[in-house]
Amino acid sequence: DSNSSNINEISFRLFSAGGPPEDDGGTPVTIDVAESVNTGLDESEAGIEAQRGTHILGWGEFGAIPKDFARYQGVEYDFLFRGAYDNTVTYKIDSKVESDGKHWNALNENTGVTPVEGANWTEITFVGEVENIQYSPWTDDKANLWIAAGSNSQSKASTPNAAQVGGTADPFLLFGAGMWDGNLVINFVDESNNAFFRTWAVTSDNTQFTFPSEFAYDTDDLNGVGPFPRGHRILNKPPFVVAGTDPITGLPFENSIIIITETFADEVTQVFKVLYTPDDTKDKLQCAVLDDGIVWEWTSTGAGAAGNWKPLDEFNSDCFHNYQSVLNVKGVQEDQHTFIGPVNTDSAVEVTFNIPDIVDNTTADYNQGFAGMCFQFPFPNMNGVLTAGPSFSEAVGEVYGGGDGPNEQHEPATFDPQNMHQTPDGFRGFNQTDSEEYGTTTHLTFFTKITETIINDKVLRMWSANIPIRVTAYDTADNVMTCDKVIPFNNNWTQVACGLSEFKIYRGAIPIAKAFDSINAISPKLQDNSNIFEWRNLKLVSIQIQSFYDEFGRFNPLQVKGTDAITTLTNLFATVVMMPNRTITMTIDSLNFAKRILVSVSDEEDGRETDRNIEPPFMQRNQIFSYSQLRSDAASELELAKFRRRQFDVVTQGAFDIRFGESFFYTNPRIVFLPADEQTDPGESENTIKLVAKKIEYSLTKNQGGIGGIVRKIYGSKRFT
Repeated sequence: DSNSSNINEISFRLFSAGGPPEDDGGTPVTIDVAESVNTGLDESEAGIEAQRGTHILGWGEFGAIPKDFARYQGVEYDFLFRGAYDNTVTYKIDSKVESDGKHWNALNENTGVTPVEGANWTEITFVGEVENIQYSPWTDDKANLWIAAGSNSQSKASTPNAAQVGGTADPFLLFGAGMWDGNLVINFVDESNNAFFRTWAVTSDNTQFTFPSEFAYDTDDLNGVGPFPRGHRILNKPPFVVAGTDPITGLPFENSIIIITETFADEVTQVFKVLYTPDDTKDKLQCAVLDDGIVWEWTSTGAGAAGNWKPLDEFNSDCFHNYQSVLNVKGVQEDQHTFIGPVNTDSAVEVTFNIPDIVDNTTADYNQGFAGMCFQFPFPNMNGVLTAGPSFSEAVGEVYGGGDGPNEQHEPATFDPQNMHQTPDGFRGFNQTDSEEYGTTTHLTFFTKITETIINDKVLRMWSANIPIRVTAYDTADNVMTCDKVIPFNNNWTQVACGLSEFKIYRGAIPIAKAFDSINAISPKLQDNSNIFEWRNLKLVSIQIQSFYDEFGRFNPLQVKGTDAITTLTNLFATVVMMPNRTITMTIDSLNFAKRILVSVSDEEDGRETDRNIEPPFMQRNQIFSYSQLRSDAASELELAKFRRRQFDVVTQGAFDIRFGESFFYTNPRIVFLPADEQTDPGESENTIKLVAKKIEYSLTKNQGGIGGIVRKIYGSKRFT
């Protein structure tokens, strides 16, 4: 500081850049064009570079897809940890404080005014701040979508009789609506090369000689039927809807299990690929059809109404399990907090299984020993207004899966944990409305609550603690992975986080009640533990209580002991213990894939550039885990990027009336033009601008034979406001 009284000391001043000068009563000096010897101009245009769009992106921590989970959590953090009112602080308009257990918003700038309802403050609530943000968009008001993701969601018929099982009657048979489990795919081969193979399909033919249209994308707001999603599987049994041969392998489409691998831009032409073609060497090859809720089995002889594909009875359809109800109920937030927001009531999905007395393995009740849930991608997997079962307004892929996207291919039809290629509605680029959904995922997370009610109170409860559950993931190539977790308590909410690196390859397990004659001669798919799961093609996910399965993953609700999967039924059930009648509910809430928070802030005046696939500048804020805080940070960065830099290098005769960091006015009608919307100080006008002295240089001059002088050069910049 030049005012220091001791030449051996340096004093520092801390002040706000652009503050008024200490002398002359705090009035900034004005320099006009007549006083300046020379003026240099250094400025830039306002805004972000055009090639980068008109908005800013910021990365934080602890986000999720769907993004509304992080948005809700950000509002919750702000509300729970809001700063207390301080009567010494000057609060600007829209400042928020907590006082006496209530939250307040400042209506105008004030100091020392205790928050009460009136001219200076108004009370705010969590409900008002969260507005319509759902913390669990994949479950809230989505019970019917979960029904659609299960088996036989349309529930059109009952258990087939003996003639139907024999293939002599209408093969389009449906059991009750249910959920499928983690054994849709079984690839078992024993030491003697005896094999058991089961795969799955979404649909088969129906009586209209076409595939069920409710599983197809809509092209005109549910008025027109578009293509089926990529990865859609079809059991192409009689009547054969898809004829011809696979152009790559030459295998026939008839009787094969086929998959859709591509859709062309005309939204009509689709590429079919044969996954499996049965023949006389593959007797007892099984295909579990989700739409039917039936396991179909191939036999090379004795074709019936369904050709060589025969429907197994309900007892043998062990991967399908009927439930009593699927409803939306109170979620984890509603159970634990008094504030949830107007749209978050009954946000959880709860499935109830009424398990009858299971005495042995001879009746269809045997398969009722189960509790679990499942969902599919795209989500929803069918059109709610077209189905004869659950009714909902969403079309195929409208929540996730390109249902409303711009691309005729309707992607993403499967979930890719990398999650950096397309938004859930099928757009590309970081400049889209849903770009905040981007971000590599690391965990599948959800809250769950399991409740067991014994109908006969004389029987001890099966579970009071440490309930095992299994999450099973299927890709489009019949690779399966599982992640096992433990729920510590009955009837309590528990957060489950399955790291994607925790999943392990699973080959499936033959149900323990299967007889020796269910074994295939040859396995059509040889899979070992080195197979790579195609995470980019995640198609199906099931969540189930593992207590109904033994340590090998075999369906075994009676918990029969033994390790030999090929044995006689007499020996197999020698140690049966009856399972008494009980009701089990599994509740899922806040289902999401964990990732980093991504916020996107655009200029409201210029709008968002969405016509081109561009990448705006990113901020890295690893220390921020609140969505609202990160968004505020990005909004500030956007304002900085939009600010037009103006600098004038003013040269005057020597004077010392302006010091470094002080503000001054510069008037020059020839080079200063300040639009009204950029005039931020009362002293500014069209030709007068307020600047901050960022640098001051003094030069001594001496002409030969003449009088010398002193010149001052001020580097003045307009202050960011």
